[in-house]
Amino acid sequence: GISGIVWSVFALSECTRSKEVVHIQTAIDLLGDILTPSLVEEKQAQFKAAASRSTLVRKILRRHGWSSGGWQAGTPQSPSTLQRKLQVAKNQYAETTLETKIMRILSPLASLLHRCALVRELAFLRLRIAPAHELSGL
Repeated sequence: GISGIVWSVFALSECTRSKEVVHIQTAIDLLGDILTPSLVEEKQAQFKAAASRSTLVRKILRRHGWSSGGWQAGTPQSPSTLQRKLQVAKNQYAETTLETKIMRILSPLASLLHRCALVRELAFLRLRIAPAHELSGL
């Protein structure tokens, strides 16, 4: 009945948000790569792709000197701090502990919904606490 519909909305929201994980991890990996100054320019296109596909990545990068055209100062401000903030965002806001069976059912629709920036922005409903907190017992 109605509880099934409400549960489905929350589950779909969580699945949609979990699609951000791959883009956050890409940004984390790219930050490790650009610690070598010669690779900064080479990685700009990959940063642009990750930022355009992930609301979370874009918001965090902007706080560290990112604009739509790239890094304002040529490189990010404090790459190691930025990596940590992205890792926290990944753990707290994007990763999910939904059971595999549910994810398989909802994943195709969540992938489709994740392509829409407005839906990515609105997909903040969670069925439970973040996985990191669930494991630590908080």
